Amino acid sequence: MNSFSKSIDDNNILFEQFLGDNNSEEELEYDETFLEQLINQNSILLDAESNKQSNIFHIENFLRAHETVRSEEINEYNSSSDDEIDDDNEQSLKNESESLENEIYIMDEMSTSLSPCAIVDMIDGKLQTCGNDSKRCISQLIGTWQIDTSVAAKFLDGKVNLGVCMSHFNYDQKNHISHAKQIRKTEKSIIHRRRCFFCEKNFYFFSRGMNCRQHSWNIFNRNIQVACNGQFSCNALEVCPNISNLANEEFSDPRYICCSCFEINGGHIHRKNGSGKPKFNCENDKLHDEDSDKILIALANWLLFVVKNESQDRKEIILTHMLNPALHFLQNITLSKNTKKNIDMESICNFEEIRRSSISSTTSTISSINTVYTGLTSYIQLPTLFMLQILLKMNKISNTISSELFISDEQWPDVGNKLAERIWKSREELNKQKAEIQNPASLENYYSAFPSYLTGFFGNLCGDILKKKLEISNRKSKSRNKLLKQFDEQQLIKIVTFFVSVLIGIAFPYLQVWFTQVLSSLSRKPKLNQQFRRLLSTLQISGHTDGQERKLEKVRMKSINPCQRLNKSENIWNLGVIDNIDFKEATFRYGNIFDTTRTSTHTTLRMVFQHQMPFNLYENKNDENQNSSPLELFGMNQMISNTLDIFDSVLDNLLNVQINSQGIAIYQTNFDMAIVHDEILNRVEHGCKVEPPNVVILEPGGVPNSDEGIFESLEMYKKDFELTSEQYLDVVADEAIFRRIIKLTDQWPYLRPILGQWHTSKDMCSVLIVLFSSYGIFDLANSLGVKFLEKLESVVDYRSTVRVLELIWTAVSLAIRIYIKKKNISKHEIWENANLAL
Repeated sequence: MNSFSKSIDDNNILFEQFLGDNNSEEELEYDETFLEQLINQNSILLDAESNKQSNIFHIENFLRAHETVRSEEINEYNSSSDDEIDDDNEQSLKNESESLENEIYIMDEMSTSLSPCAIVDMIDGKLQTCGNDSKRCISQLIGTWQIDTSVAAKFLDGKVNLGVCMSHFNYDQKNHISHAKQIRKTEKSIIHRRRCFFCEKNFYFFSRGMNCRQHSWNIFNRNIQVACNGQFSCNALEVCPNISNLANEEFSDPRYICCSCFEINGGHIHRKNGSGKPKFNCENDKLHDEDSDKILIALANWLLFVVKNESQDRKEIILTHMLNPALHFLQNITLSKNTKKNIDMESICNFEEIRRSSISSTTSTISSINTVYTGLTSYIQLPTLFMLQILLKMNKISNTISSELFISDEQWPDVGNKLAERIWKSREELNKQKAEIQNPASLENYYSAFPSYLTGFFGNLCGDILKKKLEISNRKSKSRNKLLKQFDEQQLIKIVTFFVSVLIGIAFPYLQVWFTQVLSSLSRKPKLNQQFRRLLSTLQISGHTDGQERKLEKVRMKSINPCQRLNKSENIWNLGVIDNIDFKEATFRYGNIFDTTRTSTHTTLRMVFQHQMPFNLYENKNDENQNSSPLELFGMNQMISNTLDIFDSVLDNLLNVQINSQGIAIYQTNFDMAIVHDEILNRVEHGCKVEPPNVVILEPGGVPNSDEGIFESLEMYKKDFELTSEQYLDVVADEAIFRRIIKLTDQWPYLRPILGQWHTSKDMCSVLIVLFSSYGIFDLANSLGVKFLEKLESVVDYRSTVRVLELIWTAVSLAIRIYIKKKNISKHEIWENANLAL
């Protein structure tokens, strides 16, 4: 025994299960006649008993057989039909399933409590568990049942033991043959983790043994197992000669089909109608009346699949075997019609001759398929829709029941056109629901007010996407031992309502759809910005929630480094800007006035404008341009003369002065200052003639209301640009900061402060007013409507002052041009002879 134990050390658990099964079978004693009536003669038990062979256990043979079975199972699950998973997430499910055991034996003695009923059944029109309290362990069942995935996961973790309610327990006993429990002991109860034959997703199934002896099928030479509650009242699986038969013997490689795929592909899970109602039956409820139509649609779509995917040789083979029966069928129809009309039958084509010539010209492959075809034509009973779907799946052809399955990229625009046409014709239907669409009482009423084809289209579109995302999220949460999330139907309704509202609003803007009106109001009210962002997050329009945005904002603020955007080449001219900036915290609209002062903060804004120059600034820093004549810089030069000539030309064209016979000047007055300004801009070249600068907002400086704070800001420029004590720095500031910067020029000779343009222009306005005050400029301003001349003189309002000066300049210029035309002189004569024009 010691050597025997050593040889099976690595397979101890499996060996104990095997011994448990073997011992349990040896304890059974049945009458042979009873067994013959109960099970098929080819069963394992009958073979052992009829041959009267003793069960001799050989450890080497057992281990070898075990490895062989395992290899066959792995090969089965690695077959091409299982590997064709388009999504990476489903591929990860496959890898996960292969890493775990596919069968888990259930022990009778379990210390954990029973879970709620784990059987998946059709409850209230949905595939779900009943949720009733369990009274029995699931190992007491006889048939094959699908187990809820979440409950099975708790069972694998050892948290609960799988249980079944009394209703499902009695239902299982009632629909299986009597004394079936005695054939297989409870020690053979197994939880299978298998991939569905159709959807290729992992599910958990219970069976006593490898399969249900009463409800297992061999279809097209493949072992198929469907949950027993799908076979009690549905004939989707039935005996069809040479196609499907009951598999009475136990097999180790069944292909399981989940309850959902069974329903989708032509089967029906048994439904409990309740007391006082007739028993559920597919035939009586006429649930299979459309199967013939669906089979024809599936065949038609399969032919489309052949057209798009198969080779030319394959197409000819399929055409030969599909066309011949069709020709015979059409021939019979034609013969029957012509017989009624007494038409000469010799004019009808001999389709039999066509068939013989086509078959003789095919290859040996066609001949072999013809043999299969000849055998198939001898069937009396046609296969069901479910069997046809299994055959198509075996040939790696997707579900072809839907008539809209194959939609190419070129056909999708046509689908959009059909949807647009349907929406456009829905005006009358929408007008009937106008009250609910404009002022709904609840979200449900608003959702139901829209056409069902629109809500159904977007519901399936968005729902499938959200469910796939939820599946990935729950798989990650499960790996991290976190709670699993449930699908939020309410969120789906909100998303669908949003899409439908936008479409209806675009098609019928005068319908005043409630949701689009709410969006317009929310976007215009700053106080509701938080609710607006929350709505966008709920509809998954924004990339992340408001909380995530705040976290990202903090991360960006900590990781930002403005100096990385600086260009530090030697031909870059850096123009720094320093200004005072105030930050006021948001407070109540009618709050205390001191809140604004207390919650306001001041800091120094630092910016830089980097211009790329055509030469090296450091090589030419000592070059200076000498100006010998100050008049060329501040007096009249050629550019100014040309500009004045342009002004005169513009004013002359607008005035169009004419002198009549009496010497009176006649001129146009149908223009104003804005027209004069536009005409000058059209004649004068203006705009920036250099490339746009690189603008960088740097880290804020010190306190702006002290010399130390401004000096600290300037020292930060040194660090940012990595300047030496002999390199220039040009800084622009307003008057207050400019006066503080001047104090630092003694310590930093290469610092060049520049007063801001606004202050320079303001001083220029003051100078102009003072210079021309003796020429009656205040009288002109008073004539133009200026009320406060003292404010004009002190340039309290810069924009208004500039506006008044422009009006004065325009009025004086027009008067001079009229005077020159009237006197028939030139402006140069006025300059040279010192004649007064006014």
